[in-house]
Amino acid sequence: MFKDLVTWIWAVVREWQTLITGGVATAVLTIIQSRRQKSFSWPFTRNVFAVFLLTAFFLSWRAEFRRRVSAEALIADANPKLIGRIDWIAQNIERRRDNSGDTNSYALVAVVATVRNSGAASVAERWSMSLNFSGKSVEGQVVNLGDKDVYNIPLPGQVLNLNADQYLPRLTLAVPITKTSEAQGFLIAAFAGVSQDQLNLHPKVVVSFVDVNQKPYLMEARMDQSSPKPNLSIDSFKSIGSK
Repeated sequence: MFKDLVTWIWAVVREWQTLITGGVATAVLTIIQSRRQKSFSWPFTRNVFAVFLLTAFFLSWRAEFRRRVSAEALIADANPKLIGRIDWIAQNIERRRDNSGDTNSYALVAVVATVRNSGAASVAERWSMSLNFSGKSVEGQVVNLGDKDVYNIPLPGQVLNLNADQYLPRLTLAVPITKTSEAQGFLIAAFAGVSQDQLNLHPKVVVSFVDVNQKPYLMEARMDQSSPKPNLSIDSFKSIGSK
């Protein structure tokens, strides 16, 4: 702190010295005094010095403020600035028998999302999805595709074969999102114990992820919300050869 105080005082002294020895106001006063052929009174000179000192305070503060703004701008440019948007949502109820013969059901929710970046290049990782029912949040289990090239997703009336390379946890980790670019893909999560009646309440779908600095991001949309891109759906990520 003492070092900072000394640095600030020295900055004020330099600004004050510049005003006294080389400022426009000093030059004007020198010309006036020369034409008057008479020195200014001490009270007047003292007041001028005081005004110069106050001006030096302001100039040193302004210089430091500008340096700080420039430094913050450089830091901001060095950090990722990710923005996520959910473009499409689909859901289905899956029922499977376990080893004991009991039937278990779970909700399968698929989203298509876009992540844009206006800062430094970054991956996006640690993806998660939850459903928010009027303040009550239910965490889903993001599907792990492993090393699959194609993922089969059951939807009402059809089974889609999807290109696994467009799966967001894989896509955004393999290829960093550079400045002014975007990544678009799909994400699937399973919600144990969530029924079709609950899905009919149109819960809010919340998707989260983090950047390379582990800064968290959220994107959300209601399950009944119309798509911002009507022509975009999970069909956009069909594997080659899928019908």
